[in-house]
Amino acid sequence: MATSRFSAPSIRAEAFSPCNSISRLVDFGSRQRNSKFFLIRTSTLRRVKRSLTVKNISSEPKQRLKDLTTEEDERKEIEDRHMRWFSDGTSCCSQSLVCSVPSCDAKTVRPAAGAVSGKRLSDVLLTLDPASIASSIKYHAEFTPLFSRERFELPKAFFATAQSVRDALIVNWNATYDYYEKMNVKQAYYLSMEFLQGRALLNAIGNLELTDAYGEALSKLGCSLENVACQEPDAALGNGGLGRLASCFLDSLATINYPAWGYGLRYKYGLFKQRITKDGQEEVAEDWLEMGSPWEIARNDVSYPVKFYGKVVKGSDGKIHWIGGEDIKAVAYDVPIPGYKTKTTINLRLWSTKVPSADFDLYAFNAGEHTTACDAQANAEKICYTLYPGDESEEGKVLRLKQQYTLCSASLQDIIARFERRSEGNVKWEEFPEKVAVQMNDTHPTLCIPELMRILMDLKGMSWNEAWDITQRTVAYTNHTVLPEALEKWSLELMQKLLPRHVEIIEMIDEELIHQIISEYGTSDSDLLEKKLNAMRILENVDVPASIADLFVKPRESPAAELSEELASSDEELASSEPRESPAAELSEELESSDEELEPADEELEPRESPAAELSEELESSDEEQELEPDDAELEPRESPAAELSEEFESSDEEQELEPADEDEPKEGLQKKRKVDSKPIPKPPKMIRMANLCVVGGHAVNGVAEIHSEIVKEEVFNDFYKMWPEKFQNKTNGVTPRRWIRFCNPDLSNIITKWIGTEDWVLHTEKLAELRKFADNEDLQIEWRAAKRSNKMKIVSFLKEKTGYSISPDAMFDVQVKRIHEYKRQLLNILGIVYRYKKMKEMSAVERKAEFVPRVCIFGGKAFATYVQAKRIVKFITDVASTVNHDPEIGDLLKVVFVPDYNVTVAELLIPASELSQHISFDCLFFSKADVSFLDAEDT
Repeated sequence: MATSRFSAPSIRAEAFSPCNSISRLVDFGSRQRNSKFFLIRTSTLRRVKRSLTVKNISSEPKQRLKDLTTEEDERKEIEDRHMRWFSDGTSCCSQSLVCSVPSCDAKTVRPAAGAVSGKRLSDVLLTLDPASIASSIKYHAEFTPLFSRERFELPKAFFATAQSVRDALIVNWNATYDYYEKMNVKQAYYLSMEFLQGRALLNAIGNLELTDAYGEALSKLGCSLENVACQEPDAALGNGGLGRLASCFLDSLATINYPAWGYGLRYKYGLFKQRITKDGQEEVAEDWLEMGSPWEIARNDVSYPVKFYGKVVKGSDGKIHWIGGEDIKAVAYDVPIPGYKTKTTINLRLWSTKVPSADFDLYAFNAGEHTTACDAQANAEKICYTLYPGDESEEGKVLRLKQQYTLCSASLQDIIARFERRSEGNVKWEEFPEKVAVQMNDTHPTLCIPELMRILMDLKGMSWNEAWDITQRTVAYTNHTVLPEALEKWSLELMQKLLPRHVEIIEMIDEELIHQIISEYGTSDSDLLEKKLNAMRILENVDVPASIADLFVKPRESPAAELSEELASSDEELASSEPRESPAAELSEELESSDEELEPADEELEPRESPAAELSEELESSDEEQELEPDDAELEPRESPAAELSEEFESSDEEQELEPADEDEPKEGLQKKRKVDSKPIPKPPKMIRMANLCVVGGHAVNGVAEIHSEIVKEEVFNDFYKMWPEKFQNKTNGVTPRRWIRFCNPDLSNIITKWIGTEDWVLHTEKLAELRKFADNEDLQIEWRAAKRSNKMKIVSFLKEKTGYSISPDAMFDVQVKRIHEYKRQLLNILGIVYRYKKMKEMSAVERKAEFVPRVCIFGGKAFATYVQAKRIVKFITDVASTVNHDPEIGDLLKVVFVPDYNVTVAELLIPASELSQHISFDCLFFSKADVSFLDAEDT
């Protein structure tokens, strides 16, 4: 049986086969009958020429491809085939549906041998009319079954429609990928732990300019496009602004024809599905993959090994080997991302995790040890179960770190395999940064830096300098927060266990950074140098490497020697004026005389000569050991001589319950004092600062808004900015106007197009400025108010269905939708509402009506499952809503509503209806992407 090539071409380095960007015939039935049917939309298949405009990110200018010489292979004309697709009128369709597949000519388009840059890629463009779309939908309902074939109900209609759309995407997707392969363009790779996509159906057909055609086709089948689209669950791949930004980026990259891919993880249960009960927020697992996703394409031919734990050894050949430990396999799932009014369709590659079949312990399973036999599989699969698993426990921290490393390792292996394949056997690693750009969305993909170093050095045989140069020129970092406590850190001990080779590389990067800092600031000012090292080092609370210690501790050969010199100097100054040999001797005499005055209870203490005498002996022994390295394993780490002396006197105070009198006071002996706690102060944990590693290991750092970028330079990474000012940039982030105006707010979109006179604003938002000249036009104002009221009516129905509360469309909609967090200050907002409610209650009905504008205060967002205070805020909001909304005296003057399970789909309803959008995060500490856009699912 002939095979159909409708998935993206295999990218395995050892077996790559280019894929034609056209439909193929699939045999059905016996070869003798030669019964063949087209797989997709063959009733409307037409060969036409089109230009695939792709922007090469290495050189910026657009390139239009000229015609490639094509060879036409004549295919046998196919006779009309008629078949009944559905039964009778038991479905949502009004009548039985019959589909015919008329004959047409399908001709294969192949690139000519020796095709070079600068030529147009010709392929098959499918012109889709409502009739052929209906046929395609009916085909998938019959031959791509996920439901019983007897009934064509809405869930089945959605999957059939989505698969029909996916067919069109795959044609462009393969053509785009084929161009990237042939032209060997520089390609950007956007790595993010989140991609908050929302529903894909309406966005895809909107970008393909097929909304009306699909609406008419579904109408012929007895369904409405709106009702079918409502069957799609939101993809649970993100939570807030970080993921929404990533999805908007992919949409924009495809629309403006940049060669780019996204990389993420395929979370089975997402973050969680939020339910609001009388007790507040409850979390349940997302079920978005319960029936599978019609958009994703399982790529079982694309998988890479990922290792954890183990140990690092040096082989006889001198190479470093990371051996042993736990091995899993990352498997790819691809999701086509179409651009708007372009044939460019890029890819979002998601990784799922499992173990190779060979790792299944069949012996244990047959012996009845089923749990043991499945342990490896369970440990691998749980990596991609949820987004941001709780990290209160050690196991949770390990799981999060595994997620981050899986994303980085699998993606980089995939990127490198593609680079090697496109090099066609002539791999020039120095050109890697000229063909690959890796953008890290926040610090979650930071492990890309040591992982790329590991691959280049350990697997590709490069030197440290070669690998470091390539890594720095390849990787870039987007910062999302200026809160110091929000900058990600990982326990050095934890990472040492999980990723031992990467810790070695990070330590080497840290050591090289220390050399650069010393080179920049010198060693003359030890205090300044120490300050810079504390702020800039990647490793926090970790001793300076022994190879570097001598460079900035020269003035102090050893703590003991330094203190001895101070005491000796003091002895010389006092010798001429007082008959005291030294301060230490004086203190010894005072303590000895004080011993005689101790109470009986103190006499039970273990006899000692004096703390000063002990300190003197300690100093002498310390002088003998001063030639040891500072980080010698046998020595106890000491912060400073002063700290050491302080600890000695604290010990003396603890045992004798005495305190030396101040030298300025009359020397009447030592005063009694309460006993000091004997517990030693715990040492701060050794940490790896991921943000610092991003800055050091990449060639560019950007903020997400101009004011944010300035604070990144002036405060967050000021020391790095002074050293490498060329690294820091600003990239003001917005949102895609396609999803957030054109598709989710069609009434407003039509008004804008009418008054501007063109739809170009969908691609060039600067054209929206032309609306200013109509600001005072009453006709425009009337149309705008009508569109706003229409959107508000949708919210009235939606909130009634979801919450049971009835609200007035004439009230002002005051909206705060974002992640529930203390610094987001939902608590401040609801306290303001409580105050407003209290003032209303103190007024008469007439006064209230005259004083207050009717207002509906709408909240939405998720509190992290283990964030107790945030969940209390949710409970407080719902309790206030219950009180206010049931107060007959207040009526429609004030309503409070918490929208459960806020996501992109809910945002597409709320944002067009919003009249006051609350963004009240800590102004001086955090800057919201919503300040530069109209969407804020999360201010991160």
